[in-house]
Amino acid sequence: WPDYLHLAFWADNITIRRSIGGYAPFTLMFGRNCVLPVEMEILSWYPLEWKYPLNRKKLLELRIKQLAKLPEDIERAKAKISASESRSKNMKWFNEKKYIRKYPFIEGDLVLIFEECFETIDVGRKFKNRYRGPYMVTKHNGNWSYKLKELDGTELSKSVHGNRLMPF
Repeated sequence: WPDYLHLAFWADNITIRRSIGGYAPFTLMFGRNCVLPVEMEILSWYPLEWKYPLNRKKLLELRIKQLAKLPEDIERAKAKISASESRSKNMKWFNEKKYIRKYPFIEGDLVLIFEECFETIDVGRKFKNRYRGPYMVTKHNGNWSYKLKELDGTELSKSVHGNRLMPF
């Protein structure tokens, strides 16, 4: 394993990451994409602009072009990261607001249970009751799951998720 550690680090540094705007760390660090050893044998688009033999002046010009492109790549990466942060903020807000009830039911609350067979509404069921009950909450199991009993004291055999419950 220690013999291959440097290869693992190298592979990690040339891998494109969504978390840094769709760039590889190597690209943001050096201002160019990494040229893989195989690309020297099999012609690919990365080394195409390098026409051999190159004099020192031409090499410097090409490197200046690469470095001049670096700030705009970094700005593009920052924009993508901020867009990603905005998406995660929106997702967090949605997840916090997705429950209509901001509080859980407590023991003794009367509730109605939504009938799942009425998920799709067809004409025959249009005016039928979509809820059954009332039931009394006996226990909050956590994660929006509740144990219920009928008003005569008979416990329901299964727990019911809070999304299916409505205050009576």
